[in-house]
Order: sequence, then C-alpha cells, then structure tokens
Amino acid sequence: MAVDIEILRRFVPLQHVQSFQLEVMADSLSVHQLRQGELLFRQGDRDEREYFLLHGAVGLTAPDGKSRRIDAGSELAAFALARLRPRQYTAKALSDIEFFTIDRDVLAELSAQWGDGEDASEHLPTAMLDEGQGMAMLESFEQDLRAGRFELPSLPEVALRIQTLLAQEDSTLDQVARCVNADPVIAAKLIKAANSPIFRAARQTVSTESAIQRLGFLTTRHLVTSFALKDLFQHRDPRLRKLMIGIWQHSLEVAALSAVFAEHFRLCPSEQALLTGLIHDIGKIAILAYAANHPALLDDGQQLQATLDTLRAPAGAEVLRRWGFPEPMVQAALHAEDWYRAAEDADLCDLVIVAQWHALMHEHPPGLPKLTQLPAFVRLSQGLLSPELAMQILREAKDKLAELHSLLAS
Repeated sequence: MAVDIEILRRFVPLQHVQSFQLEVMADSLSVHQLRQGELLFRQGDRDEREYFLLHGAVGLTAPDGKSRRIDAGSELAAFALARLRPRQYTAKALSDIEFFTIDRDVLAELSAQWGDGEDASEHLPTAMLDEGQGMAMLESFEQDLRAGRFELPSLPEVALRIQTLLAQEDSTLDQVARCVNADPVIAAKLIKAANSPIFRAARQTVSTESAIQRLGFLTTRHLVTSFALKDLFQHRDPRLRKLMIGIWQHSLEVAALSAVFAEHFRLCPSEQALLTGLIHDIGKIAILAYAANHPALLDDGQQLQATLDTLRAPAGAEVLRRWGFPEPMVQAALHAEDWYRAAEDADLCDLVIVAQWHALMHEHPPGLPKLTQLPAFVRLSQGLLSPELAMQILREAKDKLAELHSLLAS
C-alpha cells in the first residue's frame, strides 16, 4: 500500500519538500505493519532506515529501563522515531501499528535541498533536535509532579465553584448569581459581556441575575472561567512574569480569533471556542511553575524554550483533565500546533489550529505552512473558503475582535 502525499506532509522532515519530489517518494514507499509486541529496532542498532509512525503506538525504552509512549498523530510522532545513531532506545509496538521507512541518505539529500540551501534543522522546534534530552525533560517533569515538588495550576476558585454548581441539575438562577457575585470583578465583567454587541444586547442590564439569564448557564460558565484564568498568568519572578504576559497576550489573540471563526462556521458556541483558545497554551504555565524550582533551567533561555516546546501539549492535557474539562477541549490543547493533524470531520480543534495560524502569520515563524496546506482549514472551509475570504471575515469582524479582546484583557 502506497503512502498518500498529504500524509507525508504531516511529518516535519517532509513538510518543505517540493510536491514533485514527494510524488516520486510516495510511489516508492510502502506501508508496513507490525503486531503488538513486535520490535522495530533495538538500542545500539546502526541501521540506515528512519521510521515514521502512521497508526498505533510505539514504546521507546532506554537502557535504564525508562520508557516513553509515542502515539501516531502526536507531536513526537511528527518526527522519525529515535533518530540518533547508534539507536538510543529499543522500539516495540504497543499496539498493532502501521509505519513507513525512508533511507537516511535520502532524507539527508532532501535536507541539503531545503529552500535555497537552508539548514533543515533551523525549521525544527529546538526541543526536538535532541530526542533523548526532550524525553528526559518530560520524565523529570512527571517525576517531580508525582513527588509533589511542584503543583499544576489550580482552576481559579470562582470558576471551580461555578463548574461544580452547574454540574447539579437543580441549580437555580439565584444560586449561580450569588456564586458569581462572590467575586465582584468577575460579576462586573459578566454584566459587561451581557451588555456587549457580541451577545446582541437589545437593552442594558445592570444586575448579575439578568446578565446570567440573558447569557444562559453554559455561556456563563465559559465566560466566568475565561475571566478568571487571567490570574494564573502571574508570577513573583520577573523573568517568569514576562514570559507569562507574552503567553497571555498570544492566548487572548487565539481566543478572539477562535470565537470569530466559530460564529462563522457555526461549529460550536463562540464562547466555548473563546475559552478553548484561551487555554490552548495552559501547559506552558505548568511548565513555568516547574521551571521556578529549577534555577539552572530558568537561567538558560534556550533550554527553557526547548522545555516549553517539548512539554506544552502533554502538560496542558494533564492540567485540563485535572480541571474536568471536556475531552474536545483537551484535544484542542494537545494538537493546537499540529498543523497537519488528521481528523474525519471539522471540530473544535480545527478552529483553534486555524486561529493559531492567523495569530502567527505576521511573525513568519520557521516551518509555518501555507493556510491552504492545513487539513484543519480544508475541513472547515469544505472547499468554499479561500485564504483571501478568511482574511475578509476577520476584517469584517474587526470590531468584534476588539470587543472580545477588551472583555478578556480588562
């Protein structure tokens, strides 16, 4: 069975290869299968093939017995498995798997041809350049978490109370209003939101009760959580505080863009997309809490950025699952930077990916693909939306974007 070109583009080493080269490569590649428990390679091997995982899960085990699971479609699976030679890990199929292999010399030749002689490694996330180091950081993070050496961010109290209260079927408007009013700042923001053009307010409301009645319980829950999250993006250490402010500003932009796209594509309530965009990088806050206890990591800006790149997704998923967030929002945090993510149908994660792309487009980060190359954009647009029309949607929603940004940033 041959490998489709669009599937090849999901793998980072192949994302910038010319289409005609991919076509030639696709014709010569075959999909291989292994049963659960079978080995791909052993630690110490010096073979000349690189393995790319298509389906299933693979376990990489180091000589000291520590292991790491890699699932198809994850950020680590976007690269060749255990690229260093001699092999640093033994790779075993944890389930029935499908994969393809490419000769190392072929990949080296493609790298040499990368866009006008550029070094392909410059387009890879820093944390992915040394897989052993990346996996060691993840292991250290998880060990420290289990040992209680640092704590994951807690859901702000008012958001937790609202979440608990609205999980009860018999919750009343008066109970919810009293819960919100316990935090006057959040209550004021909720009234402001209810009176904003975003929710098409026909007349002004001045009470928390009428604001909640206008918005509904679900929207109230999403908005209260969104407003409360800002408190997490603060720290005593000025270095961490500066990083957190940058993450917060980026999250604000992705949140507003996600809400606008949600309203256009009618895929989910805009306030749900707003909250999902806001928490897509929450894993970075957990990592910075971890870094606060590791002065050497904190003092090495490049190493800290590498840790953020490596652990952002799994740390974010851990935080959101502990907070009780629904799985679609967890998956959006896991795959927000997975430009070539595969899915059957358009979903919440696609909205965040496309919003993230628009938030980054002016920065021209290395490795950012064209909008039309994103499977997420293709699924959302269904062939009816061009990049130009997408920009027109955002231009027409300029006032709404500004209002959303104001609501969250105030």
